[in-house]
Amino acid sequence: MKGKRIMKNVHVFSAVLPVIAVLEEKIQEAKGMMFTPLLENQEAKLGFFADAPIQKLDNGYKINFIYSWKKLPRKLIREEAANRVEALLESNPGMIGNEEAIKIKTEETCGAVLAEYCGKVLPETVKFSAYYHEKHEKLIIDAKEEFAQRALIMVCDLLGSIETTTLHCSGISNSLTTNLLSSLHSDEARLHGLQFAGFELGDLLVLSNEHKDIARFKGDYPLDNIQELLEGGYQVKQVNLAKNGLSFTLTEKFKIKQIKVSFEVDDIEMNKGQDALNLHCDAVELEILVSHCNTLRDFFDKQNEGNQEPLKAA
Repeated sequence: MKGKRIMKNVHVFSAVLPVIAVLEEKIQEAKGMMFTPLLENQEAKLGFFADAPIQKLDNGYKINFIYSWKKLPRKLIREEAANRVEALLESNPGMIGNEEAIKIKTEETCGAVLAEYCGKVLPETVKFSAYYHEKHEKLIIDAKEEFAQRALIMVCDLLGSIETTTLHCSGISNSLTTNLLSSLHSDEARLHGLQFAGFELGDLLVLSNEHKDIARFKGDYPLDNIQELLEGGYQVKQVNLAKNGLSFTLTEKFKIKQIKVSFEVDDIEMNKGQDALNLHCDAVELEILVSHCNTLRDFFDKQNEGNQEPLKAA
Protein backbone atom coordinates (compact mmCIF):
# COMPACT_ATOMS: atom_id res chain seq x y z
CA MET A 1 0.00 0.00 0.00
CA LYS A 2 1.29 3.47 -0.81
CA GLY A 3 2.04 5.83 2.05
CA LYS A 4 -0.38 8.70 2.50
CA ARG A 5 0.73 12.30 2.37
CA ILE A 6 1.47 13.32 5.94
CA MET A 7 3.74 16.32 6.22
CA LYS A 8 3.69 19.41 4.02
CA ASN A 9 6.00 22.28 4.96
CA VAL A 10 8.36 21.45 7.80
CA HIS A 11 10.78 23.19 10.14
CA VAL A 12 13.68 21.03 11.30
CA PHE A 13 15.48 21.47 14.62
CA SER A 14 18.27 19.63 16.37
CA ALA A 15 16.99 18.99 19.90
CA VAL A 16 17.41 16.65 22.85
CA LEU A 17 13.99 15.71 24.23
CA PRO A 18 13.19 13.19 26.99
CA VAL A 19 11.83 9.71 26.38
CA ILE A 20 8.13 9.46 25.66
CA ALA A 21 7.21 8.28 29.19
CA VAL A 22 8.64 11.47 30.70
CA LEU A 23 6.90 13.66 28.16
CA GLU A 24 3.60 11.85 28.70
CA GLU A 25 3.86 12.49 32.43
CA LYS A 26 4.67 16.16 31.88
CA ILE A 27 1.69 16.59 29.57
CA GLN A 28 -0.60 14.79 32.02
CA GLU A 29 0.47 17.17 34.78
CA ALA A 30 0.04 20.26 32.58
CA LYS A 31 -3.75 20.19 32.36
CA GLY A 32 -3.83 23.88 31.49
CA MET A 33 -1.91 23.19 28.28
CA MET A 34 -4.67 21.04 26.80
CA PHE A 35 -6.60 22.81 24.07
CA THR A 36 -10.02 24.21 24.88
CA PRO A 37 -12.21 26.29 22.55
CA LEU A 38 -11.58 30.03 22.42
CA LEU A 39 -13.71 32.19 24.65
CA GLU A 40 -15.48 35.20 23.18
CA ASN A 41 -12.87 37.65 24.47
CA GLN A 42 -9.86 35.52 23.44
CA GLU A 43 -7.96 36.18 20.22
CA ALA A 44 -5.80 33.04 19.89
CA LYS A 45 -4.89 29.85 21.74
CA LEU A 46 -2.50 26.93 21.27
CA GLY A 47 -2.85 23.65 23.14
CA PHE A 48 -2.16 19.94 23.01
CA PHE A 49 -4.80 17.83 21.27
CA ALA A 50 -6.62 16.38 24.27
CA ASP A 51 -7.71 13.13 22.59
CA ALA A 52 -4.14 12.17 21.64
CA PRO A 53 -1.53 14.68 22.81
CA ILE A 54 1.38 12.31 22.14
CA GLN A 55 1.68 9.10 20.11
CA LYS A 56 4.46 6.52 19.99
CA LEU A 57 6.25 5.89 16.71
CA ASP A 58 8.69 3.12 15.86
CA ASN A 59 11.55 5.63 15.80
CA GLY A 60 10.32 8.28 18.22
CA TYR A 61 7.03 10.01 18.90
CA LYS A 62 4.52 12.49 17.58
CA ILE A 63 3.16 15.50 19.52
CA ASN A 64 -0.22 16.82 18.40
CA PHE A 65 -1.33 20.44 18.70
CA ILE A 66 -4.41 22.52 17.97
CA TYR A 67 -4.17 26.23 17.26
CA SER A 68 -7.22 28.47 17.08
CA TRP A 69 -7.25 32.15 16.19
CA LYS A 70 -9.48 34.97 15.01
CA LYS A 71 -8.70 37.12 12.00
CA LEU A 72 -9.32 40.59 13.32
CA PRO A 73 -9.49 43.80 11.23
CA ARG A 74 -6.58 45.56 12.95
CA LYS A 75 -6.89 48.74 10.91
CA LEU A 76 -10.59 49.12 11.71
CA ILE A 77 -9.94 48.43 15.39
CA ARG A 78 -7.27 51.15 15.54
CA GLU A 79 -9.52 53.61 13.72
CA GLU A 80 -12.48 52.85 15.97
CA ALA A 81 -10.34 53.25 19.10
CA ALA A 82 -8.89 56.56 17.82
CA ASN A 83 -12.38 57.91 17.07
CA ARG A 84 -13.61 57.00 20.55
CA VAL A 85 -10.61 58.66 22.22
CA GLU A 86 -11.10 61.76 20.07
CA ALA A 87 -14.76 61.91 21.05
CA LEU A 88 -13.80 61.46 24.70
CA LEU A 89 -11.36 64.39 24.56
CA GLU A 90 -13.97 66.62 22.93
CA SER A 91 -16.39 65.90 25.74
CA ASN A 92 -13.69 66.18 28.42
CA PRO A 93 -11.43 69.11 27.40
CA GLY A 94 -9.80 68.97 30.83
CA MET A 95 -7.92 65.82 29.75
CA ILE A 96 -6.17 67.65 26.89
CA GLY A 97 -2.52 68.10 27.79
CA ASN A 98 -2.51 65.24 30.32
CA GLU A 99 -0.45 62.81 28.23
CA GLU A 100 -0.41 60.07 30.86
CA ALA A 101 -4.19 60.09 31.26
CA ILE A 102 -4.68 60.06 27.48
CA LYS A 103 -2.24 57.14 27.11
CA ILE A 104 -4.06 55.09 29.75
CA LYS A 105 -7.47 55.85 28.26
CA THR A 106 -6.22 54.99 24.76
CA GLU A 107 -4.94 51.59 25.93
CA GLU A 108 -8.21 50.90 27.72
CA THR A 109 -10.22 51.89 24.65
CA CYS A 110 -8.12 49.73 22.31
CA GLY A 111 -8.61 46.78 24.66
CA ALA A 112 -12.36 47.36 24.79
CA VAL A 113 -12.70 47.62 21.00
CA LEU A 114 -10.54 44.50 20.54
CA ALA A 115 -12.73 42.56 22.95
CA GLU A 116 -15.86 43.67 21.10
CA TYR A 117 -14.49 42.45 17.76
CA CYS A 118 -13.30 39.20 19.36
CA GLY A 119 -16.86 38.49 20.38
CA LYS A 120 -18.11 38.98 16.81
CA VAL A 121 -15.48 37.04 14.81
CA LEU A 122 -15.64 33.27 14.43
CA PRO A 123 -12.34 31.45 15.04
CA GLU A 124 -10.32 29.41 12.57
CA THR A 125 -8.73 26.21 13.85
CA VAL A 126 -5.91 24.00 12.58
CA LYS A 127 -4.38 20.76 13.82
CA PHE A 128 -0.67 20.09 13.30
CA SER A 129 2.05 17.85 14.69
CA ALA A 130 5.68 17.76 15.74
CA TYR A 131 7.70 14.59 15.08
CA TYR A 132 10.72 13.66 17.19
CA HIS A 133 13.32 11.17 15.98
CA GLU A 134 14.99 9.84 19.12
CA LYS A 135 18.15 8.34 17.60
CA HIS A 136 19.03 11.33 15.43
CA GLU A 137 17.64 13.91 17.93
CA LYS A 138 15.69 15.81 15.31
CA LEU A 139 12.44 17.66 15.97
CA ILE A 140 10.37 18.27 12.83
CA ILE A 141 7.34 20.55 13.10
CA ASP A 142 4.90 20.38 10.21
CA ALA A 143 3.25 23.80 10.25
CA LYS A 144 3.55 27.41 9.18
CA GLU A 145 6.56 29.16 10.71
CA GLU A 146 4.39 31.14 13.14
CA PHE A 147 2.67 27.99 14.42
CA ALA A 148 5.96 26.07 14.59
CA GLN A 149 7.56 28.75 16.76
CA ARG A 150 4.55 28.80 19.08
CA ALA A 151 4.67 25.01 19.41
CA LEU A 152 8.41 25.09 20.12
CA ILE A 153 7.90 27.67 22.87
CA MET A 154 5.10 25.55 24.34
CA VAL A 155 7.33 22.44 24.46
CA CYS A 156 10.08 24.50 26.11
CA ASP A 157 7.60 25.77 28.70
CA LEU A 158 6.41 22.21 29.32
CA LEU A 159 9.91 20.82 29.88
CA GLY A 160 11.36 23.83 31.65
CA SER A 161 14.41 24.16 29.43
CA ILE A 162 15.61 22.47 26.26
CA GLU A 163 18.25 23.38 23.72
CA THR A 164 17.10 23.59 20.13
CA THR A 165 19.02 24.62 17.03
CA THR A 166 17.43 25.32 13.68
CA LEU A 167 18.94 23.02 11.10
CA HIS A 168 20.90 25.34 8.84
CA CYS A 169 23.56 25.21 6.16
CA SER A 170 25.42 28.01 4.44
CA GLY A 171 26.38 28.28 0.79
CA ILE A 172 23.42 26.20 -0.39
CA SER A 173 22.62 28.33 -3.44
CA ASN A 174 26.20 28.29 -4.66
CA SER A 175 26.53 24.55 -4.08
CA LEU A 176 23.28 23.76 -5.88
CA THR A 177 24.29 26.00 -8.77
CA THR A 178 27.80 24.55 -9.10
CA ASN A 179 26.61 20.96 -9.08
CA LEU A 180 23.68 21.57 -11.42
CA LEU A 181 25.99 23.28 -13.88
CA SER A 182 28.40 20.35 -13.62
CA SER A 183 25.57 17.96 -14.47
CA LEU A 184 24.49 20.10 -17.41
CA HIS A 185 28.00 19.81 -18.83
CA SER A 186 27.70 16.01 -18.73
CA ASP A 187 26.07 14.30 -21.73
CA GLU A 188 25.48 11.22 -19.59
CA ALA A 189 23.65 13.24 -16.94
CA ARG A 190 21.49 14.89 -19.57
CA LEU A 191 20.64 11.47 -20.97
CA HIS A 192 19.85 9.69 -17.69
CA GLY A 193 18.47 12.62 -15.69
CA LEU A 194 19.99 15.35 -13.55
CA GLN A 195 20.93 14.46 -9.99
CA PHE A 196 22.21 16.19 -6.90
CA ALA A 197 23.88 14.40 -3.96
CA GLY A 198 22.02 11.20 -4.84
CA PHE A 199 18.68 12.96 -5.33
CA GLU A 200 16.83 13.19 -8.61
CA LEU A 201 15.92 16.70 -9.68
CA GLY A 202 12.15 17.01 -9.97
CA ASP A 203 9.75 19.25 -11.86
CA LEU A 204 10.46 22.59 -10.18
CA LEU A 205 13.49 24.83 -10.53
CA VAL A 206 13.69 28.50 -9.53
CA LEU A 207 16.68 30.67 -10.46
CA SER A 208 17.52 34.26 -9.59
CA ASN A 209 20.33 36.72 -10.37
CA GLU A 210 21.86 39.64 -8.49
CA HIS A 211 19.20 41.96 -9.89
CA LYS A 212 16.46 39.76 -8.35
CA ASP A 213 15.22 38.66 -11.77
CA ILE A 214 13.40 35.33 -11.39
CA ALA A 215 13.36 32.41 -13.82
CA ARG A 216 10.90 29.68 -12.83
CA PHE A 217 10.66 26.32 -14.58
CA LYS A 218 8.04 23.59 -14.19
CA GLY A 219 7.93 20.16 -15.77
CA ASP A 220 10.61 19.27 -18.30
CA TYR A 221 13.51 21.71 -18.06
CA PRO A 222 14.84 23.44 -21.20
CA LEU A 223 18.37 22.36 -20.28
CA ASP A 224 20.27 24.56 -22.73
CA ASN A 225 18.33 27.61 -21.52
CA ILE A 226 19.05 26.77 -17.89
CA GLN A 227 22.75 26.26 -18.61
CA GLU A 228 22.88 29.64 -20.32
CA LEU A 229 21.22 31.34 -17.34
CA LEU A 230 23.55 29.68 -14.82
CA GLU A 231 26.62 30.61 -16.83
CA GLY A 232 25.23 34.14 -17.05
CA GLY A 233 25.14 34.63 -13.28
CA TYR A 234 21.84 33.11 -12.19
CA GLN A 235 21.85 30.88 -9.09
CA VAL A 236 19.50 28.17 -7.85
CA LYS A 237 17.03 29.43 -5.24
CA GLN A 238 14.60 26.48 -5.10
CA VAL A 239 14.70 23.00 -6.53
CA ASN A 240 12.54 19.91 -6.26
CA LEU A 241 14.43 16.81 -5.09
CA ALA A 242 13.28 13.19 -4.85
CA LYS A 243 14.67 10.02 -3.30
CA ASN A 244 13.32 6.86 -1.65
CA GLY A 245 9.68 7.66 -2.35
CA LEU A 246 9.76 11.17 -0.92
CA SER A 247 9.97 14.40 -2.92
CA PHE A 248 10.17 17.96 -1.64
CA THR A 249 11.21 21.48 -2.58
CA LEU A 250 14.49 22.64 -1.06
CA THR A 251 15.18 26.38 -0.79
CA GLU A 252 18.50 28.18 -0.52
CA LYS A 253 17.72 28.74 3.19
CA PHE A 254 17.41 24.98 3.81
CA LYS A 255 13.64 25.19 4.08
CA ILE A 256 11.78 22.02 3.07
CA LYS A 257 8.38 22.57 1.48
CA GLN A 258 5.69 20.83 -0.57
CA ILE A 259 6.50 17.31 0.61
CA LYS A 260 4.95 14.41 -1.28
CA VAL A 261 5.32 10.71 -0.53
CA SER A 262 4.95 7.61 -2.69
CA PHE A 263 6.68 4.93 -0.61
CA GLU A 264 5.18 1.49 -0.06
CA VAL A 265 4.29 0.07 3.36
CA ASP A 266 4.28 -3.65 4.17
CA ASP A 267 0.92 -5.39 3.74
CA ILE A 268 1.27 -6.86 7.24
CA GLU A 269 0.81 -3.37 8.67
CA MET A 270 -2.69 -3.22 7.20
CA ASN A 271 -3.86 -5.85 9.67
CA LYS A 272 -3.24 -3.51 12.59
CA GLY A 273 -6.02 -1.05 11.78
CA GLN A 274 -6.03 2.39 10.18
CA ASP A 275 -4.62 4.25 13.21
CA ALA A 276 -1.65 1.91 13.42
CA LEU A 277 -1.13 2.15 9.68
CA ASN A 278 -1.15 5.95 9.82
CA LEU A 279 1.42 5.96 12.64
CA HIS A 280 3.56 3.51 10.70
CA CYS A 281 3.45 5.88 7.70
CA ASP A 282 4.39 8.73 10.04
CA ALA A 283 7.42 6.78 11.23
CA VAL A 284 8.51 5.84 7.72
CA GLU A 285 8.23 9.41 6.46
CA LEU A 286 10.06 10.70 9.55
CA GLU A 287 12.88 8.20 8.96
CA ILE A 288 13.25 9.12 5.29
CA LEU A 289 13.01 12.86 5.92
CA VAL A 290 15.61 12.83 8.73
CA SER A 291 17.92 10.74 6.54
CA HIS A 292 17.53 13.22 3.69
CA CYS A 293 18.21 16.19 6.00
CA ASN A 294 21.37 14.53 7.32
CA THR A 295 22.55 13.64 3.81
CA LEU A 296 22.04 17.16 2.51
CA ARG A 297 23.59 18.81 5.54
CA ASP A 298 26.67 16.58 5.39
CA PHE A 299 26.99 17.26 1.68
CA PHE A 300 26.69 21.05 2.02
CA ASP A 301 29.10 21.10 4.98
CA LYS A 302 31.71 19.19 2.96
CA GLN A 303 31.20 21.52 0.02
CA ASN A 304 31.70 24.57 2.24
CA GLU A 305 34.84 23.08 3.75
CA GLY A 306 36.22 22.55 0.25
CA ASN A 307 36.84 18.86 0.93
CA GLN A 308 34.76 17.60 -1.98
CA GLU A 309 34.72 18.33 -5.67
CA PRO A 310 31.37 19.22 -7.29
CA LEU A 311 29.25 16.07 -7.53
CA LYS A 312 28.62 14.78 -11.04
CA ALA A 313 25.55 12.79 -11.83
CA ALA A 314 26.16 9.12 -12.57
